[in-house]
Amino acid sequence: MSTQQAKFNQHHWSPESYSATRLGHSLLVSSLYLLSWGAYKVEVYVSVT
Repeated sequence: MSTQQAKFNQHHWSPESYSATRLGHSLLVSSLYLLSWGAYKVEVYVSVT
């Protein structure tokens, strides 16, 4: 890869990297959601027992 192309890639988002970032972001959000939901369930379970 030439330096010119590397500079171009830095300044311009390619569709592949954009969709990968979107996918990573949605995965992060869903895992955080699952973690908080699981923590809530554990709290309820602990308070019941």
